[in-house]
Amino acid sequence: MDTSGISGQALARIAEAFGRAAGSWTGCDWPTAFGKTRLNLCGLKASQALLLARATAGKEAADWHAAASWLTRIERDAREAEALARQAVKLSRAGALHRSLQVAHSACLLESSHHPVPIWQPLREAIATALTETGSADTAESQALAGEGAACSARPVPALGE
Repeated sequence: MDTSGISGQALARIAEAFGRAAGSWTGCDWPTAFGKTRLNLCGLKASQALLLARATAGKEAADWHAAASWLTRIERDAREAEALARQAVKLSRAGALHRSLQVAHSACLLESSHHPVPIWQPLREAIATALTETGSADTAESQALAGEGAACSARPVPALGE
């Protein structure tokens, strides 16, 4: 494992940030007012919404079907963001901090398009700090990514039901 000047403390901070966030975002975990019937999807899985769609009729059934599709997308993006974060950690351990930061930033941006709580932001920040500590944040791209912390968590969550 080539850590290219990355301190053990920096790697520990990266691993700790990943460990704190891993598994904590798996779907919709915020209050919603989805569709015409203003469904609260917080804590529901797409499979549960589909069961409710089959058990109801009319506008409510239509809203539950749409909610199932929306929740499927949220769950898929949560899995993808976690996979990206896991990849970022592996890249950090291999000493590829520039690429690691790019991948962590992608996880952060994917999350921010849905999730109001910045789960992957601390990981991105830990990698950016490690990059700065190694003196490797010398490219314009790395400097831009290292300085975009607020961008990952400041994007508004899309209007519910869209």
